[in-house]
Amino acid sequence: MITVPETRKQLSNTQLSFFAADNGLRVPSASALFDPGYKAGARIHSASWGTPNQNAYTPFDLQIDEYAYENPDFLFIVAAGNGGRGNRASSVGSPALCKNGISVGASQNNTPHKKKEQLGPDYVMDFSSQGPTKDGRLKPDIIAPGQFILSAKAVQSAVGECDDTPDDGLQFKKGTSMAAPVVSATAALVRQYFEEGWHIAGKPEPSQGFAASASLVKAVLLNGAQELAGIEANDGQVTKSQAYDRSQGFGRVNLLQSLPLALKNSINGVFVNSQRIDNGDVDKYEVSVGMSGCSDPLSATLVWTDPPGSPSCNAGCVLNDLDLFVTKAGRNGRFFPNGLGSADTVNNVERVRIDDPEDGVTYTVHVRGSQLLESQDYSLVISGCFFLDGGSDNSGTSAPTATKTKEPTASPTVAPTIGFITNTPTPVEECVDGSGDITVSDMTIEDCAWLARNLGSFGFLCRFLDVALECPVTCDACRLLLQPADEANVSAVREAFSPLDGTVRWFGGTFDVQAKKQVTVRGFDIHIASEGQFSVQILTRPGKVSAQTGGWTEICQAQVSSSGRRELTAVPADTCEPVTIAVNESHTFYVTLSGGAAELILTDEEGSTGKTTVDSNDLSVGSGYAVTFFDQDSFEGFAFNGVIRYTVSSELAPQPGVCRDRSGTAVIDNVVGERSCAWLAANLGRFDYVCDMLVPSLFCPETCNICSRLV
Repeated sequence: MITVPETRKQLSNTQLSFFAADNGLRVPSASALFDPGYKAGARIHSASWGTPNQNAYTPFDLQIDEYAYENPDFLFIVAAGNGGRGNRASSVGSPALCKNGISVGASQNNTPHKKKEQLGPDYVMDFSSQGPTKDGRLKPDIIAPGQFILSAKAVQSAVGECDDTPDDGLQFKKGTSMAAPVVSATAALVRQYFEEGWHIAGKPEPSQGFAASASLVKAVLLNGAQELAGIEANDGQVTKSQAYDRSQGFGRVNLLQSLPLALKNSINGVFVNSQRIDNGDVDKYEVSVGMSGCSDPLSATLVWTDPPGSPSCNAGCVLNDLDLFVTKAGRNGRFFPNGLGSADTVNNVERVRIDDPEDGVTYTVHVRGSQLLESQDYSLVISGCFFLDGGSDNSGTSAPTATKTKEPTASPTVAPTIGFITNTPTPVEECVDGSGDITVSDMTIEDCAWLARNLGSFGFLCRFLDVALECPVTCDACRLLLQPADEANVSAVREAFSPLDGTVRWFGGTFDVQAKKQVTVRGFDIHIASEGQFSVQILTRPGKVSAQTGGWTEICQAQVSSSGRRELTAVPADTCEPVTIAVNESHTFYVTLSGGAAELILTDEEGSTGKTTVDSNDLSVGSGYAVTFFDQDSFEGFAFNGVIRYTVSSELAPQPGVCRDRSGTAVIDNVVGERSCAWLAANLGRFDYVCDMLVPSLFCPETCNICSRLV
């Protein structure tokens, strides 16, 4: 790891922090690997190792992305691998597949040892591993010289063996393992650039310095990367290459195309460090091109540290989708990123480069929160021949305040109806660990006995469905997988009979239910004063009566027959969607009645809304509002008079004999957050990987198509 001191005074004393991986390079967890250097002050980790022939996003790639997401100033830089000979696609291996790091390929190098047929540094080395990743992301991210790099020979039992003596202590080496440290050292210069305040005017302004996020450092490196011409094989044959292809990604590193430096270049720069954006928001940054004395392209690069994905995701590994595009004043059309003709929905790095911007024209760089699971921080770099705020010189600048707009919200997609799978056999009573294999990492296969011995370090494996099914005892999953059907419970909110003031005909009433255990509300008995046929509609929304959060969702719609005020009327259970309420969470319910001389009996709590009317070991019920039949005025302090039918469902396993998705919401994924099975069904194409996890697969067994495995 490279340690970059926080003060300018210490910059001349930059130090390296090393981590030794022994036992045949058996790599520990990401936190064990990164924490020692991070605690020592290192913010850049350079890794010249990897797993060949592993092109799918792995558990270790997930751990790296998670570490970066939790430590947004930490940047992981890794060699892409040396498996690209023969123009071999998808040869980049783990951990160079992570989203939030930088994967480095190798280019040729200028050297006195240059062969006659060698073309030079504008060509990718033939061995440099190529992308894309299995889910279609660009890899490698960037290229750096990886041939004829003078490196340590490391002569054992020798003193001064790394002195400048090529015959003894140093040797020329090649490989992406040589290229990755070049980019790592360059990244350290980028951090120094911002810490010393060079971004203000292309020269040091220490009082204006700041600590750059990893996403900003990455954006700078990729923003100025230069397109290479091709790939030269050992036999001298050349394969054409271009920016954003599978061999070079964004191109070869070149800081002079990203960072304004007085007397060194003529570009200007805009630098946005960790700007927060919400779903549907659009941030806009305007620059006015001035080409006098400057001929560089206009380049804008967007980078965000994405939440960790899921191992082996075949698509949708990027969870928060931002869009970058550029427009120019007075003209229609957009410039899209990464060489595409439309928005990029696959990568969490996007660059728009305009090689011939029009002099005197204002260009607007747009950053849009296209499809976000939650608010997201991003960094943006804009470089080129432009000026801001009416200026006309190369003044260097940090970012102006973004102009924020909100795009119209699209009509919500109607979730598919959740069906049921019935007549399935009940699970066996025995719960034992299997004798098969479980996948621990890219190259490690173990069994349940190994997992039991190493549960402290590898307990996270039990979150995956296949591991929990194979090792249910070790993973303590027996109670989940063999959970018996819940017995029905009832909560009598008020007595079946209660006097009613005949001058008021109640159309409906609200009340809230707070769960002390995880409960699933499955039906209601209501008290109707009148005899006849009536239409009942029951709606719900998260939160207490007083919270007024969210919109109403219909859960029951039924025609009922009432014999009058002395008997409860059951709302048929098959006309209601069950509602699961998590521990310590609340839902508000709204019961409405219509048709004929409808009169819903409620109990007057004397104006006290939110008063607890029932308090049991499972749940508590609070009073709410009564709504009149004619003008639907509401009155505070009325309690539901009837019965709530619910089951205690402290575990997520589907009921034996009825394998079905559950209603309500559960934590589908630590990144996706709390969602319903209907949401998952509607978005399964993008988030199918969550079905590999134990909790969402048990919560949504039908959507995840695993009923046969569970029963």
